[in-house]
Amino acid sequence: MHREAQIEHSTYAMAQQVFDAVQCIHDFHTDAPVRQHAHELLEEVKESDACLDIGFELLQCSGAVLVQHCGLLLVEHAIRYQWNKLSSEKRVEVKNRCMSSISTLTGIEGKDKLRIMDGLAKCVVEMVKREWPQAWPEFMEDCEKLCSIGTYQTEVVLFMLSRLVEDVVILNSVEHQQQNKQLHSALMHYASTLVDLPLNVVAMSQSFPSDTQIEKENVSRLCSAALELLGNVLNWVPAQLLNSRMPKISAALHLCLESTSLSLAKMSAYCLNQVFTRKGPKREREPLLPLLSLNYVQPIVNVLRKLASHAYDENTYDLFKAVLLLFQSVASSLSSHWGYTQLADERESVLKLLLCTCLFLLRHPSLIGQPTSSEEPDCTFSRADYNTDEEFMDDVAKVRERCLSIIRKDVQCVYAPSYDFVLTWLRDVLRSPELATSSFLFHSYLSVYSTICEALLKLDEDVAENISETAVSHLDMVMKAIDDHLSNPECLTELLSLVTGLFPFQRPTYSRLPEYLTKLISLLIFDGSERYRCVNIHVSHQLVKLSSTCRTILLPHFDHIWSELRKFGEKLTDHIKCNMVDVLFELSNGLNSYDMQHYMTSTLTSSTVEFWNSEPIVRAVSSSENFLEYIGLFQPICTNSASDMFVARRKQFLLHTEILYSVLNHISLNENVQALSEGGFTVADSSGAMGANHPAFDTFQQLLPAIFSFACCLNGICQESCIRKIHPSYGGYKVLDLTYFEKSTVMGTYHQVKHDSKKAKLLLRTTVEDHVRGFFADVIDNTFKLASQCVCRFGWQFYAMPQASAMLRDGLLGNHQYCLDYRLHMLIRKALIPIVNCCREEQFCFLLSPLASFFPHCYQRLSTIWQLTFENTDQTLHDSDGTLVEQEMFLDNLSSMLTRDVAALLRSVLAKRPERKEKYENGSAANEDEEEASDQLMLVDMSSMDIGGDLSPLGKQLLNEQLSSFSSLVLLMFHMLCCPDSVPVINVTSLCCPVVVELLDKKLLDDPSARHLYSCILQGVQQHNQLEDLLGKLFDLGWRLYDLFRAPFPNACKEVLLSIPGISKDDLEAFDEKMQKCSDGSVKIPDKVKRTMFKKLVKPIAVTN
Repeated sequence: MHREAQIEHSTYAMAQQVFDAVQCIHDFHTDAPVRQHAHELLEEVKESDACLDIGFELLQCSGAVLVQHCGLLLVEHAIRYQWNKLSSEKRVEVKNRCMSSISTLTGIEGKDKLRIMDGLAKCVVEMVKREWPQAWPEFMEDCEKLCSIGTYQTEVVLFMLSRLVEDVVILNSVEHQQQNKQLHSALMHYASTLVDLPLNVVAMSQSFPSDTQIEKENVSRLCSAALELLGNVLNWVPAQLLNSRMPKISAALHLCLESTSLSLAKMSAYCLNQVFTRKGPKREREPLLPLLSLNYVQPIVNVLRKLASHAYDENTYDLFKAVLLLFQSVASSLSSHWGYTQLADERESVLKLLLCTCLFLLRHPSLIGQPTSSEEPDCTFSRADYNTDEEFMDDVAKVRERCLSIIRKDVQCVYAPSYDFVLTWLRDVLRSPELATSSFLFHSYLSVYSTICEALLKLDEDVAENISETAVSHLDMVMKAIDDHLSNPECLTELLSLVTGLFPFQRPTYSRLPEYLTKLISLLIFDGSERYRCVNIHVSHQLVKLSSTCRTILLPHFDHIWSELRKFGEKLTDHIKCNMVDVLFELSNGLNSYDMQHYMTSTLTSSTVEFWNSEPIVRAVSSSENFLEYIGLFQPICTNSASDMFVARRKQFLLHTEILYSVLNHISLNENVQALSEGGFTVADSSGAMGANHPAFDTFQQLLPAIFSFACCLNGICQESCIRKIHPSYGGYKVLDLTYFEKSTVMGTYHQVKHDSKKAKLLLRTTVEDHVRGFFADVIDNTFKLASQCVCRFGWQFYAMPQASAMLRDGLLGNHQYCLDYRLHMLIRKALIPIVNCCREEQFCFLLSPLASFFPHCYQRLSTIWQLTFENTDQTLHDSDGTLVEQEMFLDNLSSMLTRDVAALLRSVLAKRPERKEKYENGSAANEDEEEASDQLMLVDMSSMDIGGDLSPLGKQLLNEQLSSFSSLVLLMFHMLCCPDSVPVINVTSLCCPVVVELLDKKLLDDPSARHLYSCILQGVQQHNQLEDLLGKLFDLGWRLYDLFRAPFPNACKEVLLSIPGISKDDLEAFDEKMQKCSDGSVKIPDKVKRTMFKKLVKPIAVTN
């Protein structure tokens, strides 16, 4: 007794110290050292055995709510972390004291009351998660007893059950899986109670006194607690339980939804949303079917319309968005359950109600005013949701696109109403074009007009025939309006946009088509002033669009189009010339004539051929220094672009690379063998087999040396000898730096920069230096794509040239060691990967020398980059303005881009390809697809090849002792396993094993090499131990290489593994013994088990943090 008295006295004394400490912490006048000491005291108490008793002692302090709350925190902490140390008697005592505290809870109001109630609920929930149902089977009965005492106790019980459901079912946060299952089963057993209790509370709350403001707040808070519990259970309780209760649930929730309490209405909307978003099989979704009737949907719509008409208020607007989310779920549910017979009678009336509401909501001011606008009240709504106009406009664009998507689908179902809209709007525009095109809504309606016209094109021919007559008359009206408004370039530009919508519905035999085509072509050079430049460019883009959408209509008029274009050829700007080349070659594909496309190529590129073969250009592209001198970088900067001959020279290079690219890009050879033969495209290749003869090859053949020499020249512009000669007025090497567009692309921020009014200005080329940097970005991109096109499109014809391999090695890959990292990334992505992917097996020999010289540089370049990355990772950078941090992010992103590209190139080179279908080789697959595929290559898992698969013939030829580069290629792959970015690791992991097999067969590995390669795998495991899927691939690679190395190098892998702290010799011997038995055939172990064995062996470095 005496000892117990001492303990009790000690506890009381300690509690008094904690009491003082809490008061001290919450006193604003307390000095920092004293407050720090008070915090340290509380931490000591939390870790002491007396934590529980002190907590209850503080809970008994009357009047000091902060102290009582601190006591509850101590009790909760003790239950969380000391519960298993307590005796069974002590646990019962703690439960009783907590429940007793709840039962006697009274006399506290406001936020203080909520603190105590919430604290008690947390303590009980922590005990329930450890004791129920085995050691506390009467928990639910105890809850019922508490509810019978009063509203305070009922509110605490609702808090408890809601938190318990959240932890067990929603968050699944109970640590012990077995206990979590038992809790889940117990909650499922009492599911009816969990639903009925909050429903009864909401129903009884109508009879509670609510005369004073305090009474109203108490009732509202009690109902909110009930709805919170209901919302947590409605999504997962069995459907069978809800079916009979759905009328009561719906009545209670609709009552709260129409309440004057905004918080109750918001909770009610959340609960209804939980019902509408139930997932699972059909029977689990059946409870919501009654809610999709008009009687239940109408009240929701009424509330939504009422809130939408309300002036801006923060709480009301939050409720509006919550009900809008519910409305969206209602519409989605109606769509997914449309075929249910229970909805057959009312579904159409409900759909009509929803659609009318959607149209009403599209006029809501939150969709209209930008945040920075001064137009009240519209901007007030958007200001609550968005920080910048760019964010707002981004979402507005998404809304617009969704609306257009609805229109497209509507046209597919019933096209007549949409087409009537087109005609009606066109007549309104043509009644007064200048007034209509100046309206701020014109472009919105134009996008709808264009969308409908494009959707109509995808319907069957009967539809086009039905609307042809009206389309003809309206095209006549539009062309007349164009004639009448030639003096107004702004109006003229908008009217030209209407042409492309109507043109596809004309009959090819319509007599006025030649007249209209002549008019459009004449507008390419109309006026010629800067004021009409937008008209000239716009009509050129419209003609490009027509060439792809109206080929059948325009093909009979091909000769007329070409004849008209030849009249104005010399007057066209460079940009428009390229567009017209696109038009002519796009249309010529429909002629299926080798002779015609051969003649067109020769004719339309004659000036380009002359350009590339001229002596000044041949000399200029012979070296990087000559090129920089030719475009004026060694001369003082000239600010007058009109009189600067060097500006004209740079434009000429852009024009003559773009035109060649356009020609190849738009000649698309038919893959049908018979069609190729009929068109005169077939010819015997160098081996005597029939192949496709590309119509542009004869013209391009004489240009290929210059094109590839130019690529080499561009690769070398950053070498030191060139930089030293650049005139200081250009800023030295900075003029060769990346453009702001390229930098923002590396950072992944281009989209944000484009829509940021301040940063978007940086994308513009305003100074001479900007224009020069932009020139290099454009011409390098053009040249890499052009070189790739030449190889891929010409195929066997290119490789039949004597200098083919040299053009790749010394031309395209010449001077690659001087390329900036971003340019090297572009060279690999835009040129090398497409070339390798298009190369046939018999042509691999031409790639050996270029790749053998390229991979050693890749290894050297990436090794340096990776080393720098690791050093920066270990070093914390401190910079007040964030410049260094941003620079490091840029370098990391660029490193990742380049590494991914090299990994994708390795896969293209080494992975064995599936068998090709028999067809003529024509090298003419659409290059847009090639580019898209190579871009996506960096973003997807390319490791579909089996880890034990074979290498490609090209890969086997590269792994040759006669090629000194094979060691660099192997080291590049294995060192890549350790790089921080996981995507390239995924791409090369499956290649490592076949490569090692090939090296072992050719006896190209020794013991030190095997040790090094194996250590790379283990470093990769340690680097990527947070990524479960990737770890599985590395584990597979680990045991496979262990098995491969065990015979030729018996101790290599063992010694590498034993050098890792934590891996025991006994475990390694056990692993080795099992692998030996499996190899001997005495034991059969599945690959999955081997992976698990290796995982356990390397656990010290594979454990995730």
